[in-house]
Amino acid sequence: MPAKTFNILILILLFSLTGYSQNTIGLPDIINYNKTNYNAGLQNWDIKQDKNGIIWIASSNEGFYSFNPATEKFVHFRHEQNDENSLSADEISGLEIDKSGIIWLATQNGLDAFDPTKNSFKHFVHHDDDTSSITSNSIGIDRGVALLIDDDDNLWLTFASADVDVFNTIAGKVVKHFHFTAISGPMEVWPSGPRPSRVMSNSGRAGSSTVAP
Repeated sequence: MPAKTFNILILILLFSLTGYSQNTIGLPDIINYNKTNYNAGLQNWDIKQDKNGIIWIASSNEGFYSFNPATEKFVHFRHEQNDENSLSADEISGLEIDKSGIIWLATQNGLDAFDPTKNSFKHFVHHDDDTSSITSNSIGIDRGVALLIDDDDNLWLTFASADVDVFNTIAGKVVKHFHFTAISGPMEVWPSGPRPSRVMSNSGRAGSSTVAP
């Protein structure tokens, strides 16, 4: 056998063995799910995983989804006209999961709480005569963070009006409210006492919304 041909065969064998060894060291396969796999919207704006391993995905215009990695099954949740036990709106700007496993969704028609164990929704909306209701039904700032959850299961909601609500998920109402001007920051409006260690800010039409859970 010519030496050149022999060397080529050796190289092919080495590459084959290398490829084989890389596939047997326990690395997981990467699976890509495209839009057609789960009827995705224009953008996915948030994604979280709950304590049971279920992945929750918030869409900008198609509601939200759950994905079970064990079964590779998607479940799609959308707004249904005249159905109170459905999503308030398909436009979602963010989601969080509290300690009890409730999925909280910032929509463009209020704040929703979804209980996966009961497959049921609760809706929280603005009321002009109720100061404990959320500031506006349109939650979030364009391309900004809409809500965060703290260690006490309080949701911090941002609004384009430069307002921030602290919504207690256990009581089901707003327990603290902040309004920021174009020049104020969190330290100027924060009450006396312990101050937050980290701050998240977003620019709104009327100023800057700041969240510091």
